[in-house]
Amino acid sequence: MSKTPVPSIILLALCLLPACGVGPERAVTKAPDFQVAVLTDDSVDAAPQNKESQEREAKQRNERRKQDRERRTQEAKKDQDRRDDPDWPRNRNRDDRDSNHRRTWALLSWAGGDYDFKDARGVDDNGAEVFRFRTGATNSRGTGAGVDLKIYDAKHNAYQNTVGSTGLDQPDVFMFFTKRIGKGQFQGPFRIGPYYSLISAEQNSTGNYTSYNNIGVRLELEPTLTIFDRDNFTLKAYVTLSAGVHYTYIDDEITRRDYTSRGTTLGVEPGLRLVVGKAIFGASYHLNETSISQSNRERDRNGVVRQLPHTETEFKGFMFTVGFRF
Repeated sequence: MSKTPVPSIILLALCLLPACGVGPERAVTKAPDFQVAVLTDDSVDAAPQNKESQEREAKQRNERRKQDRERRTQEAKKDQDRRDDPDWPRNRNRDDRDSNHRRTWALLSWAGGDYDFKDARGVDDNGAEVFRFRTGATNSRGTGAGVDLKIYDAKHNAYQNTVGSTGLDQPDVFMFFTKRIGKGQFQGPFRIGPYYSLISAEQNSTGNYTSYNNIGVRLELEPTLTIFDRDNFTLKAYVTLSAGVHYTYIDDEITRRDYTSRGTTLGVEPGLRLVVGKAIFGASYHLNETSISQSNRERDRNGVVRQLPHTETEFKGFMFTVGFRF
């Protein structure tokens, strides 16, 4: 048996190793890679900060939603107020209508008709005039205040009775708070407040006079129907109903004594009102009555017991009005 040299055996083994899948490059095991994370203060605080940021953003979103709901509610309320107020044209822009809801107005009126003065001596039917001035201011909800001054003048017409001719004057001042009531085309102001009226009957033959000073509280209701409303042109029909109760202090120069009494006032005024831009025009039928009960008893300077009779005044006639609002 022949001997194989050792070097040859080693060389053969080296040649067979690659075929068996074993080689120097596969025999070496590669160490795995490791990544080391370094914790810092910023990374430790990141999680709480993210949570706080999310909570803050959620709170801001809720606040924005709340503000949007409030804004939509206010706009809906304003739209309803505009629909309830037919005075202002519907095709104006919103800013103009909002500003115009806050209004100030003034009216000047004149009326001609009959003035009746009734007492125990009879009834006197005279021609008379009425001069009237009204002004007031209201906010967007129709709440406000104003004053109404009327002067009934029959001085230029003689009142014939057993004593002589008499001149008659009756100023009336009504200071009121007002509130618009109703909706849509059917609405109007409700007014309440104190009033003062004076009925002065002067005896021209003697220079003596009898003054009826009335102080009381009055209510007024003015149902209004909007007939036509386009752009700057509005036509309305209305009826003013008023009623008042008062205390009366009577100064009588004929008997040289003062008396007290009580009474009422009643008024009715149907009419039409035309609004063109800021100008106001009106025509109406004006009826006003004042009633004063029989007075208390007083002794005159001769010791005779005196008592003034029940007294009434009434005016009825047509009234014409001009004015403005802004």
